Amino acid sequence: MLFRFKRIQDGHKYGETANAGRNAFISHHNAIGGRMITKQTILVGMILMALLVVAGEAQEEWGNLDDELLMTEDMFFTDELVSTASKRMQKLSETPASVFVITYDEIQQHGYRFLSEVLRFIPGMELHVAGGPQYYLQAELRGLDNFILLIDGIRANPATSEDPHFGYAYPLKHVERIEVLMGPSSALYGADAAAGIINIITKSPINSLNMYQISMFGGSQETIGTQVFGQRHINDLAINFAFSAYHQNDDDRDWWDYLNDQYTNELIYPPGVADAYKPEYTNPLTSYSFSSKIQAENNTLGLNVWTRDSKGGLRLDPANFAANEHAGTSNDELLVYVENKFPFSNQISLTTRLSYHYYQNRYNFYYTSDADPASPRYNTSKHYRESGDRIHFVEELSYAPSENTLVLMGLEAQNLGTVPKDYKSEYNEEGIEILGDPISNNEALTYYQIRNGGGFLQLETSHFENRIKLNLGTRVDYFTTFGWTVNPRASIYAKILPRFSARLIYGSAYFTPAPNTMFRTTYVPGSRYQIPNTNLDPQTYDNYEVVLNFQPLSRTTFEARGFITQVENNIVFVNTGDKYISGTDTVNVRQYQNVGSAQYYGTEVLAKFALGQNWDAYATFAYLDGYTKANDAAEKADLVFLSHIKTTFGVSAKFRERYYLDVQGFGLLDRKTNTGNVLYPDGKMDDVFIANFYFRAENIWHQIGANLRIDNLFDTQWADIKTTSRSGSPELPQERFRVTVGLDWAY
Repeated sequence: MLFRFKRIQDGHKYGETANAGRNAFISHHNAIGGRMITKQTILVGMILMALLVVAGEAQEEWGNLDDELLMTEDMFFTDELVSTASKRMQKLSETPASVFVITYDEIQQHGYRFLSEVLRFIPGMELHVAGGPQYYLQAELRGLDNFILLIDGIRANPATSEDPHFGYAYPLKHVERIEVLMGPSSALYGADAAAGIINIITKSPINSLNMYQISMFGGSQETIGTQVFGQRHINDLAINFAFSAYHQNDDDRDWWDYLNDQYTNELIYPPGVADAYKPEYTNPLTSYSFSSKIQAENNTLGLNVWTRDSKGGLRLDPANFAANEHAGTSNDELLVYVENKFPFSNQISLTTRLSYHYYQNRYNFYYTSDADPASPRYNTSKHYRESGDRIHFVEELSYAPSENTLVLMGLEAQNLGTVPKDYKSEYNEEGIEILGDPISNNEALTYYQIRNGGGFLQLETSHFENRIKLNLGTRVDYFTTFGWTVNPRASIYAKILPRFSARLIYGSAYFTPAPNTMFRTTYVPGSRYQIPNTNLDPQTYDNYEVVLNFQPLSRTTFEARGFITQVENNIVFVNTGDKYISGTDTVNVRQYQNVGSAQYYGTEVLAKFALGQNWDAYATFAYLDGYTKANDAAEKADLVFLSHIKTTFGVSAKFRERYYLDVQGFGLLDRKTNTGNVLYPDGKMDDVFIANFYFRAENIWHQIGANLRIDNLFDTQWADIKTTSRSGSPELPQERFRVTVGLDWAY
């Protein structure tokens, strides 16, 4: 297991020391800048660390931890230093939120290749495919999907959707760590962070040595990929970059599984359209990405570009469409930002960020949307493209009048650009038909712009030699289309015993319903247009949480969390019950509506412990339960129950400083039972097992590594017979086995 050495500096200023490859230890002296540590300093630090470990073993069981020099391991629930929860570096156990941290060392240790693989092992998080594998991965944090994806604190969600296309694209070689914040984070980040934050923090070249890395891997199911990483100092500039390419060609069981799961619910699609799995159909996926960061003193320029092409091979009517006449999507995105950190004094600093994000999605469908062969929507294809952009400006002022007080103030403004959708649907050779209204193949449906401005204020104070810490914050936003939002947060941290602490956390989000639902649309009978849902009532989130943390030994941590989230005026995509008929073509009118209240409650238990000198293990358990109650059961829905149980485990070992063995697994039972027409899948059960063996040899000039990874996935989905016209409740099992081999070289 790789270790990190953390140094907590006086007062509110926090720094960290990290392994930056080839045994280079880097020091960030404050949030403004840093310098390279000399070899003598490294040696002294290593000696002090060794003395600390020896002294720690000799202490009594309840001896005080040394808060000036703390050794932690790269597991996501130990006392890592994090920045997302309060926009400054602080101990994980003291943050005003529940945060999971995954470091680059852990990514390498587990053999992760994609961001989706990293996130699926986090307790309380569920990843599922939206619309089949040729679409994109969606995430739910504790049952909610209103979260923000950040890259170095910069928004990376598409302008028209809360669902980032993060499944396969981002180059993990560029990642320093990933912080996942669970629960409302709207006091700092805005109303659309009601479920939480996923923040990808990239490596900083200014505090790193020159180096180059390349890795390649390949395996079963036509899996092949490569990643390249480099960083270099050129005069006063420090530059790093990462490139990744990936391709796979799975069989189409994911798509087949999704179709049957959806089509057993007659309220979504007409009965009888599900098809049988056929092994000749495949699901090819290709992605490329590039990420770079350029730094000079207090200035940073970041660039991120990625593209993805994903397809599904199964057709609903194989008699009319050949195998692998693929439907699918492609996605292109660009995110560029500049950042300046200016210190006015030791007490005051100003951070300015300006970013631009552009994205484009292209969809290609072959589908049967009506059971009547005479319908013009029977056996058709449809193609459309949507795109959008965002300009985002942030100004943050940090003021520390004393060692025990920190005030953070910020102003933000963003402009979400027009979002055209270019449709081309092949009903016939002459044109297309969208809800009965023909338009030309190249006509763009332009929506509107959203402009948003707001500000936030956060106050942190500590008392009784940092044993009691209080965090208070609030944010006010104004949207030109939806009006005002107010989002408060409060937390208190108490160090009850030298190695035992507790936190009480309250967070709220006032969702009105922008910005995530600002482009959610209503199909209007008799019109080709989809209009925005401006008539939705404000949606509010209130989250109450208690966290207990216990660290009896330097390599052992236990943490328990309990939470309740109350949602009022819950927004759900429902069938209104209305039908639009054009000839033989029948369309269900669907709309986002307020369907009453929802409540989610659960617990998360995390444990990490040492099994010996070279063996470590961890285990987690997450339980989530909840329900949605409709205002008008007769018109919309009765009750939707949600139950989620997820367990994860892992064992890792290191032998002779060069052989690493890592085994991970998780089990997931997820069930959503609907007794009305709210659109939810009914249930699934996943069992995932990953074993990764990693070998690394190094000398003063280079480092060579190799790994063998084995994945086994068993997935079962079922449909509730109450919502289907079928006589049974079909189980749709699948099992997938994958073996990959990888090589790494660093210079």
